[in-house]
Amino acid sequence: MENTNYLSMKPNSIIGKIPQIDIDELSDAFEQPSPDILKILCTVMIFLNKEENWPTIRRELHDKNFLSKLKMITYDSVLQR
Repeated sequence: MENTNYLSMKPNSIIGKIPQIDIDELSDAFEQPSPDILKILCTVMIFLNKEENWPTIRRELHDKNFLSKLKMITYDSVLQR
């Protein structure tokens, strides 16, 4: 991945730079991820209104629309949860 200052970018711009192959690798690389990675991914599942467990996370990561779903998360949708 290119050297980019992600702190200066909007979230949707960052998500658009993540290759799907990297998402697939994240899912396939772990039988069970570290507690820190799991905590972050569980937070994403909360935003997507999905169950917070590794089997659900793996299924979502393999969904070809996963990154599109992340782009649809808005400030208002987070406040409603």
